[in-house]
Amino acid sequence: MRNRLLLAAAPLLFCPCAALAQNGAPPDLASDPEQAMRLALRDQIEAIEAGQPDYDALAPNTAATFRNTTQTIQEGVRQWGKLEFVNRRPALRSGWYVYNVVFDNALVEWAIKPPDAQGKIPGLGFKTMSVWPASNRKEANTGTQAWLRRHVESLQKGSPNYDEMSPGLAQSVREQFPHARDSIKQLGALKSITFLTVEPNGMNEYDVEFENGQAIWWIGPLTANGLASSLFFRNISTGVSCCQVGAGP
Repeated sequence: MRNRLLLAAAPLLFCPCAALAQNGAPPDLASDPEQAMRLALRDQIEAIEAGQPDYDALAPNTAATFRNTTQTIQEGVRQWGKLEFVNRRPALRSGWYVYNVVFDNALVEWAIKPPDAQGKIPGLGFKTMSVWPASNRKEANTGTQAWLRRHVESLQKGSPNYDEMSPGLAQSVREQFPHARDSIKQLGALKSITFLTVEPNGMNEYDVEFENGQAIWWIGPLTANGLASSLFFRNISTGVSCCQVGAGP
């Protein structure tokens, strides 16, 4: 189920962030800021899950806001289940590092700001993208992941696999692909496709990681002839979407 709820009222969201990497050494913001912020984000999510947020890591205003909303945040975190992974490549938005984070029962977009001059985290926040009951995290519909891989590779070559689509979906892709072509090309080489859940409307949801970003793809069950008839994607880095026929996310 799609859930666009923003769990905060403040324009800059509010969580603390540990300033140490997993090995205890300060992350090297100068040489590898994406990895440094990713490790810091993972540390803080795990601390929140354990009920022990590090208020000392926060800028004063952020710490005060977080203390006032801790219970609400932790209730949300408990619904997500156990943290599984934080994607390696963030989107960069006005000084924020934005990562897709996958939990047992949810896909959540987290945004974190680098430490200020005092070494404090001035902002961290999240937006719940998808939440599903534990029972919904089952096997993907047969053939959808392999189909999606062929589809993504065909898009990157500039020649969508129309012969593997229903007539309606093929027409939709022909109309919309020119507007999404540059966005897909900028993502770079395909790295991995991870199954997330089957939505209540039957759409299979996948997290797709590229060299330069991430996207979420939804694909319906294939027809008896192996054709896709319902498909949708959203580039997390740019917000560009494309190509929906039938049930969507």
